[in-house]
Amino acid sequence: MYKLYCLLLFGLLFGGYTTDLWAQSDTTETTEASAVTAADKPYRTVSTMPKFIGGHDALRQYLSKNLTYPQSAMEQNIQGDVMVEFVIRKDGVIADVHALSSPDPILAAEAERVIRNMPPWIPGEQDGKAVSVYYTVPIAFYMNGGGGASNTLFQERKAIPDTDTAYRMVSKMPSFPGGGSALKKYLSEHLNYPQRARELNLQGTVLVEFVVRKNGQVNQVRTLSAPDSVLAAEAERVVRNMPRWIPGEIDGKAVSTYYKMPVAFRLQDAAEQTGIAQDSAAIWSKQPSFPGGIAALAEYLEDAVHYPLVAIDEDIQGTVMVAFTVNADGSISDVAALNQLNGGCTEEAVRVVEAMPHWIPAENIQGEKVAAQYRIPIIFQLKYASGGIEVTPKAMLSKFPEFPGGTEAYEAFSKKYITYPNFAAKAGIQGLVFLSCVIDSTGAITVVQTLRSPDPILTKEAIRVVKLMPKWIPAEDLQGKKVAAMAKLPVTFRLTR
Repeated sequence: MYKLYCLLLFGLLFGGYTTDLWAQSDTTETTEASAVTAADKPYRTVSTMPKFIGGHDALRQYLSKNLTYPQSAMEQNIQGDVMVEFVIRKDGVIADVHALSSPDPILAAEAERVIRNMPPWIPGEQDGKAVSVYYTVPIAFYMNGGGGASNTLFQERKAIPDTDTAYRMVSKMPSFPGGGSALKKYLSEHLNYPQRARELNLQGTVLVEFVVRKNGQVNQVRTLSAPDSVLAAEAERVVRNMPRWIPGEIDGKAVSTYYKMPVAFRLQDAAEQTGIAQDSAAIWSKQPSFPGGIAALAEYLEDAVHYPLVAIDEDIQGTVMVAFTVNADGSISDVAALNQLNGGCTEEAVRVVEAMPHWIPAENIQGEKVAAQYRIPIIFQLKYASGGIEVTPKAMLSKFPEFPGGTEAYEAFSKKYITYPNFAAKAGIQGLVFLSCVIDSTGAITVVQTLRSPDPILTKEAIRVVKLMPKWIPAEDLQGKKVAAMAKLPVTFRLTR
C-alpha cells in the first residue's frame, strides 16, 4: 500500500532582469586572478549559482562603467558577439577567464579584461558548501546607426532595419536560385582566400548568419564564429554580394527568414576546397526534416523539454544551440551543444535532441539519402504574467512576501488541504510542480501559472491549493510601502511504498 506524501514548499522568484546595456568608459588595468587548482575542480551545475554582489543592477552598473568598445575595432567596423567563460572560485574571486568565441581578438581581449577585473562574487554552493563554478557571459559589440558604438550584455537586436519581421523557423526555408550546386559554384567563383590568411596559415570555418528578406534580398549579414577576422570579412563580403534568393515561406506566403551558412577555408588546394562547408544545408537538394514538419518539431520540444529545477530557481534563461547529425537512415548521432547555459539547461537540451525520433534524412543533388549535420535552438524561457499589475523587482524590495504565521503555519495549511489525486497515485505519477504567481499589495495571490509540471493532474491540484491560501503579508519596497511582487511556489508530490 502506498503512503502519500505531499510537500508544498515556497520561495520567491522575481522577473528576470533586462540585459540591454550601453557602456562607454575609460580603460582600467587588468589584474590576473590566480588559476583554480586541480583539487578545487569547478562545477558546471550547482544547487545555488554564484551571484554578483548587489544583484543584477549592480552588475549592470559595473559593466556600464568599465566596458569600452575598442577604438581600433570601431575604426575597422568589427562587430559581433563574444562568449566569455570564467570560473567563480569558492572564495568568490574570478579566475580562468577566456573567450569561447569571438569575431575578433580585439573584442575578445576587451571582454576578457572587464570580466577579469570584476570584484569577488558571492560563490556558488553545492550541498550548502561553497564551491568553484563555471560561468558563461555573452557580450555583444555592435555599431549603432549614428556611427558610434554600443557594447551590450546579451543585447536583443532587431531583425532588420524596418518593420518587416524575420522568422527563425518557417515551413519552407529560403534557397539559393539554382539550388545547392549553383551556390557551390557561386562560392567557388567569388570566394578568395585572403593572402594574409595564407601567410599566417589561417584556416577553418566561418559561420555566417544573414536575413533573406521576403523579396529575396540578403542583408543583416554578420559572423557568428570565425577562426580569424580576416576570414570572417571575406565570408561576409561574398555573402553580401550574393544574388537574390528564393525567400522562405509560411503557409505559402513569402516571409523574411534568418539563415545560417558555414563557409569553409582550407589551405590544401584552396581553389578547390574553399567554399561552403559540408554541414551546410546548401549542398542538399532536400534538407533533413522532422517527421510532421516544423509544427511537429515545436510540439515535440514543448512536450520533451523539462526546465531544470536549478535553472528555474536561479531564473536562468536563454538558448542552447545544439548540433547533430541526421544519418542516412534518419537516426540521430553526434549530438553536441555549441554553447553553454547554466543550471543544467545545456545537458537538458542535449538529452532532448538525443531522444528525438528518426528524422526524414537529407538528399543530395542526385536524390540519394545522405547524412547531414543540422542545428536547432532549444529555448529556455520563463514567462511570468502579471495580469496588468505593476510588479516591483526584487532589488527594489526591503521585505519579501510572507505566509501569515510563518513556516509552521504554512506547513499546517499544506497538510490540511493538499490531496494526492487518486488517478495520479494509482498511475505512479509524482514529481515537482513549479508555479509562479503575483502576490499583490494586499497580500492576495493572483495570476497563478505553471512553470514546470510532471503531469496536468498534479498541476490542477497544486493550483487549487494555492488559490485556497489566505492572504499573505505583502512585500514592501525600499520606502516601506506595500507593493506587488512575483513569487515562485514549488509543490512536491511524492509517492513512497
